[in-house]
Amino acid sequence: MIESTPMLFGNSWRVASACAPRHSAPQLDPCDTHQQTASYALEMCDILNQEVFSPCHEYISPSTFHQQCRADTCKCGTPCLCSALAHYARHCRKFSIIVEFRSHVPDCGQLCLPGQLYQNCSEGLDGRVEGRGVACEQSCQSYLLNLTCSAHEPCVAGCTCPPG
Repeated sequence: MIESTPMLFGNSWRVASACAPRHSAPQLDPCDTHQQTASYALEMCDILNQEVFSPCHEYISPSTFHQQCRADTCKCGTPCLCSALAHYARHCRKFSIIVEFRSHVPDCGQLCLPGQLYQNCSEGLDGRVEGRGVACEQSCQSYLLNLTCSAHEPCVAGCTCPPG
């Protein structure tokens, strides 16, 4: 989460419970501070309440994720929007709900380097997650160290090298 003031940022890194947080003025709504992004944030984060994410709603309410998405998107725009949507999608995946939101949100489309492919955590015909995504991408290092991924590793969507 991105903090809106230096004091809040400092307090977010506190580790000792003996350190009392310094209280400052009431926290401002980031959308009040960054009004130029408020309507964009409201419109774009509303996808969390729409059909794309609806299979997940019975497991996880989108309301707190929507509030956080709105606040983060007001603070830093598209990168935070895509992160917030991906965060909810990751929580949905814990309930075996795969949400492929990027095709519905053009601002969050994935661009990969030439020669790479975007691998989503999509579900196959047998109900199992097909790809392992970047979490289990074969690299020179993983090949040399003979590292393999277990079937229990979570899939992480992202750009990967094609097979071979």
